[in-house]
Amino acid sequence: MARRVYVRYPPRAYSGQSGSPAALAWAAVGTDVGWVCPTLAADRLLARHVPVFSFEFAEPNVPDFLGIFPKDYPPGAFHGSELPLLFDIEGTSVQLDSAQRNLSESMIIYWAAFAAQGDPNKAGLPRWPRFPATQSLDSARGGISQTDLAAGHQCRFWASRT
Repeated sequence: MARRVYVRYPPRAYSGQSGSPAALAWAAVGTDVGWVCPTLAADRLLARHVPVFSFEFAEPNVPDFLGIFPKDYPPGAFHGSELPLLFDIEGTSVQLDSAQRNLSESMIIYWAAFAAQGDPNKAGLPRWPRFPATQSLDSARGGISQTDLAAGHQCRFWASRT
């Protein structure tokens, strides 16, 4: 299995980014097998019983509000990294650029609508479809758009591991 993982996540595919290519490849493995694919499996089960609105926080330049990453390591979006865009977190100082502030405002509107009505959709924002679609929340690249998490995070590969 180690060889299959190495072939699927070759460190050379992560060169050209700041940080160690091997560390970035390992982070991608951990993200896919430890977070994204199990979350999609849970979403599938829950969607049989209740409406599910799935999202991926994909902001590439997340502020390191926890101060835990080495300076040369790009944390990217990690578990909980969306929190400073939703809440003032005591003891942290987060500087958002204008695109991140716009994303933050949209996310706050989505979360408030979901809390009020069980559906994040609100006029003036990109439509957030129910699962099996997944909303990508990003201030750069594609902005707020739909994404195929299973394909983007190698879930078919992880489901076939033996």
